[in-house]
Amino acid sequence: MAKTLYKANFNDKLPLGGIATGHLYLQNDGSVISDNFCSFLIKAEKDGELLDVRVLQSSKNSFFSLPCFEKSESFSYFPFAEILLSDTSFPASVKLSAFSPFIPLSDTDSGIPAVMFEFEITNTSNERLDFSICNISGNTNPCFYNRMGCTDTGEAYLFLSGNKESESNNCIATNSKNVSFCEYGHSCDDLCENFVKNQTLLNTVLRNDNDTASFGALCSHFSLAQNETQKISFCYSWYHPENDFSRNYYAQYFESSLECASYLFRQEERLKRSSMDFCKYVSGATLPENILKEVNNDLFKFIEKNFIRLDDGRLISDCDEHFEDFESFINRSDNLSYLFPGLEHSQTEYFYKNALYETASDKETVLAILKSYRKFVLTADRDALIEEWYYIVKCMEKLFGEDGKQKCKADTASITACIQAAVFMSEAVRDKKRFELYTSILEEKPIEQFSMDITSGFAKLCEISGFEYDAEKMHIGFAPKSDICPLDDGGTFRCFFCTPKSYGYVEEGIDYIEINLLHGSLDIKSFGVPRTPRLVQYGGRNWRFENKNLVAILDSTLEITPTKKLTIFIDIKQ
Repeated sequence: MAKTLYKANFNDKLPLGGIATGHLYLQNDGSVISDNFCSFLIKAEKDGELLDVRVLQSSKNSFFSLPCFEKSESFSYFPFAEILLSDTSFPASVKLSAFSPFIPLSDTDSGIPAVMFEFEITNTSNERLDFSICNISGNTNPCFYNRMGCTDTGEAYLFLSGNKESESNNCIATNSKNVSFCEYGHSCDDLCENFVKNQTLLNTVLRNDNDTASFGALCSHFSLAQNETQKISFCYSWYHPENDFSRNYYAQYFESSLECASYLFRQEERLKRSSMDFCKYVSGATLPENILKEVNNDLFKFIEKNFIRLDDGRLISDCDEHFEDFESFINRSDNLSYLFPGLEHSQTEYFYKNALYETASDKETVLAILKSYRKFVLTADRDALIEEWYYIVKCMEKLFGEDGKQKCKADTASITACIQAAVFMSEAVRDKKRFELYTSILEEKPIEQFSMDITSGFAKLCEISGFEYDAEKMHIGFAPKSDICPLDDGGTFRCFFCTPKSYGYVEEGIDYIEINLLHGSLDIKSFGVPRTPRLVQYGGRNWRFENKNLVAILDSTLEITPTKKLTIFIDIKQ
């Protein structure tokens, strides 16, 4: 387990939200940018009298005339963001932690349209005080309908929708046990005044027919002694059932933003723990800080991408997205390839159907073929490649014709890469006819260097860590790049890894390698080690290394699961 967690400062804003669900932004001052207005306030009281009230942010550019906090510090460690707020005049310090669930291989739990905000309030005064945290949210539905209620598991919520719950809506909910609420306000200033002047919110349910939008407020109340700390969570969720092509994928599981919030609270412990497992073995890897920062930024950018997920499960890119070159295309798919291979498969299918249209460009057709090639190299999943082979052949016919004569106008380097990929895949699926055809085309082309091994961001973590898994040969290997991989004080190296069916972390000490799975299973028939050993011991058996590749072949297949780790003891040659 990682001993330290790398936290990167962020100087602007971070996207939070599920994959292909849309997102909001948390700014480094603590404020929130969303399609519907969302802001948090805090106040301190003594015996019913107001002592101080603040907007929960440090910037002066708030929507309210209330003061903000003097200082803020911001940190990010994907998928979490953290804001520390302090003020010499306010009798409490505030730590805000925000995240959306992100669990490799679980695209459903990683695709919830919601963000969890956890506030940790510490009373810094020398007496017991009463505190209140209030969220004010907007409802932009033209026929708005706001209502307050309580979930089956006890969370208070404010649901902001139109006349029909099936329309777009948003919801704010809290696990606080002492709450007040105001279902309707003409403006956010109305609700701000309500919060400041009253010990608890006064509820207003009447609306003005001339209003084109409305606001609602949900408030948590609690009392703290000197130096006492209280944690309160708010969940902000949204629901837009339709996209430009079909219903959104998450609309199959949730019927409203209220159901999203309720699910997140019911599963909060599991979702947070699993997301933190991923976080601490990525951000806690013993890698250089510049690599960890790049990985962290790369993953947040992944959430920000304008993916759309159709109701049949296919993931597609925003229609306005364009690929400038092959490198950007391949890099863009890295996170999907490593963390959500199922989603990438669905996206590849969509690419092929587009590539076969007459309107698809030659470059898009080439990119579709290269995407299949890259995925197959990564996963060694021949069955998936066979399923796509029909589309690959049709795309190649579009580029070269059935007789192999080039019909496209793409540049030489990209065409060469495409043909090389087609030769490799045709041999893998044992299509002798196409293998001979594509080989003959390749022989007529000038060979230009084009590497498919392009890694950045999260992919660089896997590259530097040295973890490899060949799904076809059931081989695992571990050889971190010793020139750039630092060790901790105990001489140990740790890093996260992910395969198409499992993820976990690997740890290397002076005389051992330990592999722990957090999810899935890992079958191995052989394994490689980073240094020349005399022998390897595992399970009471010894395997001698008799080849130059530092690979031991096992006499039977071993299965690693989350409850059964693999520890390899290495007797190093002196």
